[in-house]
This record gives sequence, C-alpha cells and structure tokens, in this order.
Amino acid sequence: KISELLFFRIPLLDPEGFLKRVTPFIRIIYGLPAICLVSLLCLWAGYEFTLGADRAFSQSKTILQMGNLLPLYIAMFLTHIAHEFSHAALCKFYGGNVRTVGVMLLMFTPLPYADVSASWAFRNKWHRAAVGAAGMYSDIIFCSIAIILWAYSPPGVLNEVAMNLMFVTAVYTVFFNANPLMRFDGYYILSDLVAIPNLHTAAKKQVSELFKNKVLSEPETNLYKVSQRRKIFLATFFIASNTYRIIIMVGIVKFIADQYFGLGLAVAAAFGAPSGVQKHWEWLQPMC
Repeated sequence: KISELLFFRIPLLDPEGFLKRVTPFIRIIYGLPAICLVSLLCLWAGYEFTLGADRAFSQSKTILQMGNLLPLYIAMFLTHIAHEFSHAALCKFYGGNVRTVGVMLLMFTPLPYADVSASWAFRNKWHRAAVGAAGMYSDIIFCSIAIILWAYSPPGVLNEVAMNLMFVTAVYTVFFNANPLMRFDGYYILSDLVAIPNLHTAAKKQVSELFKNKVLSEPETNLYKVSQRRKIFLATFFIASNTYRIIIMVGIVKFIADQYFGLGLAVAAAFGAPSGVQKHWEWLQPMC
C-alpha cells in the first residue's frame, strides 16, 4: 500500500543499557525544581516572542527557501532525537523497558523514533500521560531556548539556527503534537485520560448514530449507548477535530504554495485525491 510505503519504521538499537546509566540524570530533568525552571524559561521566551512577533512572522515567510531546507531538516532531526529520548527516558523512569530506537521514514523523510509501548501497561494513568507528554516537555525546552537566542542575536548564522529550531519545535508542538484534535501525543493522552480507546473512531460512530436518529429519524440501535454528557463530548470532539484538520490542511497548502506554487498544487492534489482526504492525512499522523 502507498501509506505503508510512505510510513514505515527501521529498528536500529536497544537503548536499555544507556537509559540505565543515565537514570540519575533522568531523575533531575523531570524533578520538580527542573520543571519550575523550565516553566520560568517558557514564560521568559513567551515574553520575548510577544515583543518580536512581527519580526518572527516576517522571517518565517522565507524559511522554506531552497537554501534553508537542509538546515531546517537538521533542526527537525536533532530536536526529534531529544523528543524521542524524552519519551524513552520517562518511560524508563516509571519502570518500563524501551527496547527499540530507530528511524521512521515519514513520506521518505528519515526521523528518529523510540518504541515506548511498554508505557501502555502502566497501571497509573498519570504515568502513561506523563510519558506521552515527555516529548512536548523536550520541545518546550528547546523552543524556549531558541526563542531567547533568536531574540538577542543579531542577523547571522546563530539567528538563523535559532529561527529554525524555534519554527520546527513551535509548529510541531503547538499545532500538532500537543493538540488533542490531531492524532499525536495530545490525542492519545486525552483518549487515555477520558478512558475512551480509539477516541476518534468512537466519536465518528456516535455522530453517525446521532445523525441517523435525529436527522433520518431512524430508531436508536443502542450499539453505542453512552451518557448524554459523553454523547455531547464525542460529537463536539468529532466536529472540532475534523474542522481543525481541514484548517491545518489548507494552511499547509497555502504556506507551501507561497514558497513553491507547483509543490503547493501537488500537495493540494494529494490531500484531495479520490481515495479520500482522511486517508492521505493519516500518512502524516504516526503515533509519536
């Protein structure tokens, strides 16, 4: 299948030995003092970004220029290593075994990954949620540092490197990974916390049932019988997630087309192919 070709994983190493050796360091970076320092760093970065927001958005318009694609990819690759290590480190911290790290090919783009499926067996749902959020913790650190470096550095190599780091971590974390409306870490955390496995599928089934009952006046089948509050939650989630996906797809096409018009048309054609927008969008949504 095309989707299997565009997304598959190549296992490379067993990181267990390394994670055991750095366990004392793991205790430090996820301890309360470190979290408080990261929170202060994030507030500082947010303040600096607010002051320079116009300059940041203006500079980001040229970030997909041909000469910047390789530095942008390197920034993405390096921050993704930290992202996946953060998942693996916290999984190990809570007693899980991480036996595989490797490279996933996402639309022919190599990116690192860590298999933290051991966290699914944790009895404490907050531990499972923490492992899911660990990658975002790493992204926030790198994004905050990058914003501060960008804000205080003059035009030049350091400023461009900081801009690339800021762009890849902010876009990935804010618009995709932390957002429960997308099938990344935030989605799986929400699904776990509300105790609804396959949340998107459950929401789709509930909306279909409501449509048949309320619009087509068909009798309730009771196949997906849940409380009224849960019905409202599932319906709201389904509408919000699909609306957000459409907005993101349009935004991606527009952003790429502003730099490379032909490529933007190709991406738009891929999203809108007869096989379905949803199928194509799922190429971009591996579980992190």
